[in-house]
Amino acid sequence: MRLITLSTLILSTFSAFAQNMTGKVWDLQTCIDAAIKNSLDVQQSMLSVEQNELGFKQSKYNRLPDLNGSGGLYFQAGRSTDRFTNTNVTNNVTQNNYQLNSTLVLFAGGQLNNNIKYNKYNWMASEYDLINVEQNISLNVANLFLQVAQARELKKSYEQNLKNTTAQLDKAQKQFDAGVINEGNLLNMKAQEATDLSNIVTAENQERTALTSLKLLLRLPFEDKLDIEIPLTGSIIPQVYPDSLTVIFDSAMTKRTDVKASEMRLKAYMFRKKSIMGALLPSLTAAANLSTLYSSNAKTYLNPHYDEWQTTGRVVGNAVPNVETPKWLYDINTINYGTQMKNNIGNWVGASLAVPIFTKFQNSTNVKVANLDVERYRIAYERSKQNLYNEVVTAYNSFLSAMNRLKASKLSLESQNKNLDFVQKRFDAGQAAAIDLQISKATQAAAQVSLLSVQYEYIFRRMVLDFYMGQKLELK
Repeated sequence: MRLITLSTLILSTFSAFAQNMTGKVWDLQTCIDAAIKNSLDVQQSMLSVEQNELGFKQSKYNRLPDLNGSGGLYFQAGRSTDRFTNTNVTNNVTQNNYQLNSTLVLFAGGQLNNNIKYNKYNWMASEYDLINVEQNISLNVANLFLQVAQARELKKSYEQNLKNTTAQLDKAQKQFDAGVINEGNLLNMKAQEATDLSNIVTAENQERTALTSLKLLLRLPFEDKLDIEIPLTGSIIPQVYPDSLTVIFDSAMTKRTDVKASEMRLKAYMFRKKSIMGALLPSLTAAANLSTLYSSNAKTYLNPHYDEWQTTGRVVGNAVPNVETPKWLYDINTINYGTQMKNNIGNWVGASLAVPIFTKFQNSTNVKVANLDVERYRIAYERSKQNLYNEVVTAYNSFLSAMNRLKASKLSLESQNKNLDFVQKRFDAGQAAAIDLQISKATQAAAQVSLLSVQYEYIFRRMVLDFYMGQKLELK
């Protein structure tokens, strides 16, 4: 008993080591998660979601007042008007000014609010687009996964057929050597062996092709080994789907993301139309300004005094100038920078009303284009619903067909098994020819292969209906 336990432990350890050496085993959910994670389409859709989210946030920020600051430094030479003395002067002037401006839209015909709703629904549509891309990838992965599983099961079946055919061929060779059967029966057995080998090669090619397609979808290097886990055991019992076609379609209408995306875009462009129509109404904007400046031409006159008298005129009737005035002198200095910045602060607050009177028909044209956009997306929404209905009907009929074919294939295999058993007993009793036994075995093998193919088709068709019902994709 201890020896058996030790052997079991050694075998388990070796099996785990071998699995670590060959890499992990991928089940269906692992493949789906990896395909979604590595998909460039998913990454691109995520960028669209992020961009539309930023557009939605920015449209909300547009309701806030703005604040802009500006400043300038200017050098002027030559004749100009002194803003402090209101006189013409000829000199070089340096000026420096600063301003703060703020505006706030008080009313714009609902353009801001409707634009927020437009960006909101556009953002929601891109999120549904992302989910739709992920769902389509999941369905494609499931399809390829089942193709690999089907090819693998077919190969096992063909290998078993080859094993049986080889055993029969050995027995037929002995019978031929003993003169019991003729050469034609022996050649038929050899031809059947070659057919079984060809079927194995075909199944291997199918498995390799499906694995390659699955690797490409997972974005795995071609040389990497992909070992998938097939949890299916035993035969599948065909059952009627628990929900009717109407229930499946109603469920798909509420869960199918491409239809939801079309609906969101229709709503988005309805609000975009309202936003564009708002441009036909007057707009009211409040504004405020705060400014100050510095000029080298701003002077201060200190310490007035005079040092001499000067003749400036004469009394009327007197030919000799006899009016004298003092000649005043001042200490002239430029007002310092800080004092000017403080003393020259000015501000204003106001509001402006803009009334669109004639815009060269631009606003009316924009409204007409917006109407066309709404109608275009309305048609797209109706088309998405019609396409979904067509898909659901087709998927439901395909499931019914696969279910009925699976039932027929099971009955056919049961009949072929009974027929093979009957022919085998007659052959053993010497009442049937070898060619009859060979034909029965070939027919039974073909029925078994047909059952395997239809069985996996039934599984996939049921998964498609589960997909429309919003269920998780599982092999069951």
